[in-house]
Amino acid sequence: MILMNFVVQQQVPIVFMHSFMSYAWMMNGIISKIQKINPDWDLINCEVGNGALDTFFMSIDQQTDELAKCINNDPRTHDGFIGVGYSNGAFLMRNYLQKYNHVKAPMLRYVSIAGPVAGFFCGVDSNCWLFRKFPKFLSKYIKSHVYTQQYQENIGPAGFWRDPYQLDTFYANSSVLSQIDNSISVNSTYKLNFMSVDRIVLFGSPRDGLIQPWQSSWFGVMKNNSEHSIVNMQSRFEYISDSFGLRTMNEQSRIRIIDTNLTHLQYMWSGKFVNDFLEPELRMEALRGWWFHQNEYKTRMDYSLFSRKI
Repeated sequence: MILMNFVVQQQVPIVFMHSFMSYAWMMNGIISKIQKINPDWDLINCEVGNGALDTFFMSIDQQTDELAKCINNDPRTHDGFIGVGYSNGAFLMRNYLQKYNHVKAPMLRYVSIAGPVAGFFCGVDSNCWLFRKFPKFLSKYIKSHVYTQQYQENIGPAGFWRDPYQLDTFYANSSVLSQIDNSISVNSTYKLNFMSVDRIVLFGSPRDGLIQPWQSSWFGVMKNNSEHSIVNMQSRFEYISDSFGLRTMNEQSRIRIIDTNLTHLQYMWSGKFVNDFLEPELRMEALRGWWFHQNEYKTRMDYSLFSRKI
């Protein structure tokens, strides 16, 4: 393991990804505030397919492929970019980072705004934002279908649905979340890609009101067979085993957990959030270098990303 050093000489483009059941234009409030502060920054606003319906009826991998097209069809991103995802968009950014960072335009920093980065679940006992408490028949229907191949391949949220009452089925059949968590077996590429960013910024809040559990925004999960007991990031077996690099990143002080005290929808219009929380995390002058297993990572990133001035 060696310490790779490099110096950022200019700001890199910032790519934004919108939330579930919404459109790219809904990110315009955040983007316009950042552009007002930094008129010379390149800000790229991506869309999943045709927007809201495709965030539901496309699988997470299909949505991530749409995000990858948006990123890689823009020549400004080819030397690296900052990935900013809001809510569902944050999960898509994580999926892009772990699956594509070694073969496509490299994400240099990952920023999650109230993202369900450790999964989502709403059952009979949960206070869900839209339904409050799910009707029992709906909860039973989701439980029996969500981990079928049909749902995993055609319903977006199924890809990060983490049911604490059937974790064995989740681990075996989740098409995305259990895979990038390396819960069953370790994909070294997913792990190395996760650690390839300079830092990970996690914005979240106990007042969120939509993400279930809200601690998912900080890589917390529901305890086995409980909707009310939470296993925080550092107590998870994936953290203890360092299955996808979460422990390494945290021990190297490359994970920033920030409590915004905001509800889920307040991120979309809060000038204070953009000015005081988000915009400072998008400045690249803090990018310096990090520890890396160079001998295990034989891709273009060994040389093009780490050994050059950007």
